[in-house]
Amino acid sequence: MNHHLDEGIIDFAPGSTTKWEALRAAGITRYIAFGNDLNDIELLGNATRAIRVGAHPSLDDVAHTTVGADPESVAREIVGIADSVLL
Repeated sequence: MNHHLDEGIIDFAPGSTTKWEALRAAGITRYIAFGNDLNDIELLGNATRAIRVGAHPSLDDVAHTTVGADPESVAREIVGIADSVLL
């Protein structure tokens, strides 16, 4: 259970599996990840490129880039990544 004070929600997720463990179990080791809260630390920490969405301070040490917590900012980052891959 994760209590997200900034969003005013409680998130219930299985305690035995993380997002990173799920990717690793699927054989995915190189990936770009977007994350916005405490439960994304391991996911972002193992990403080839880690993008923090918003300003959660727990992600300071794992995010390579930070974008605003709005759809337009996230979309711009995705387009930028796609453009850099296609060049």
